[in-house]
Amino acid sequence: MTPEGGRAYFFPMGIRRLSLSAALTLATAGLAFAQDPAERNFFACRVGYSTCRPGELTMEQLEIVEQASLARNYSACRNGYASCKPGLLNEDQAEAVQTARLARNFADCRYGYATCDRSLLDADQLEAVENERRAQNFSACWNGYSTCRRDLLTADQKESVETARLSRNYAACRAGSSRCDPSLLNADQIDAVETERRAQNYADCRGGFPGCDRSLLTQDQAEAVQTERLARNYANCRSGFAGCDPSLLSADQMEAVENEKRARNFSDCWNGASRCDESLLTADQRESVRTASLARNYAACRSGFSSCRPGLLTGDQLEAVETERRAQNFAACWNGYSSCNPALLTPDQTESVHTARLARNFEACRGGFESCDRGLLTPEQRDALKR
Repeated sequence: MTPEGGRAYFFPMGIRRLSLSAALTLATAGLAFAQDPAERNFFACRVGYSTCRPGELTMEQLEIVEQASLARNYSACRNGYASCKPGLLNEDQAEAVQTARLARNFADCRYGYATCDRSLLDADQLEAVENERRAQNFSACWNGYSTCRRDLLTADQKESVETARLSRNYAACRAGSSRCDPSLLNADQIDAVETERRAQNYADCRGGFPGCDRSLLTQDQAEAVQTERLARNYANCRSGFAGCDPSLLSADQMEAVENEKRARNFSDCWNGASRCDESLLTADQRESVRTASLARNYAACRSGFSSCRPGLLTGDQLEAVETERRAQNFAACWNGYSSCNPALLTPDQTESVHTARLARNFEACRGGFESCDRGLLTPEQRDALKR
């Protein structure tokens, strides 16, 4: 640095060891400098933005911008971009661009892309591309893809492809797939596929699935399937499901299902469910359901719910509900809730509610809240607020 007076001073620690504060200062200065319109224009020209105004650049800046433009063009040409201008390349760059072009073309040809230009390949590359093409074709044929060209396969490859084809068909037949071609199976495979088909059908029949073909079942299997069917139906009937077929039930099962139905109905009635059928209740159950209904109504009345039916309450319950209602109202009034009904308060409760209201108002005034009503303040409270 050369401060005023012309004497030079140097940082003994070197520029790489500037303190953090000095680095931040330089960074801040750099940001401020970048805000200069001329500097912004210079940056836009260097990176090739359309906002560049070349007429505002100095000769030195124009030279820098030109070098940056050439570098960008060289990069575009090496990557094969349409924006490349070959006329701007020097001899070394043109050679490097051609090398990159040939490498890209070789890769395109190896991958079988439509952009491949075989006329640009040398003998070794042509051989490598052909080997790659045959390998890709072998893979396509082995996997049964429609792009397979069997005319490109060797004798060993054709044999391997056929083996893979038969294996895929065998797997499709065992799985019951529509792609199965039975004519391609040997005797052992046909037996195995038939065994698999019958086993799958037996499983479908036991599970009650629509794919079941009962004609394929043995006598033992048919008996097992029927037993399974009756068990499922009995379970459905006991649970009240729509799939129940009462005609399949034995006398004992019908009795058990009826008992289960009445037990569910009693539970529904006892809990006040809308699906309750009182006609199915016994005298004792009706009494129990009525007791539960009265208990629920009493609880609803004590809680102040709209479902309360006062006409069902006893004298003691009415008194308890009224006591509960007055207690809840007192709590609402004491806390300043809008649901408060002052007409239900006793003189002592009215005085307590008024005291609580004054206390809340004093706290609101102390806190500067809009709810403060200074007309409610006592002389002592006014004095306290002045301090």
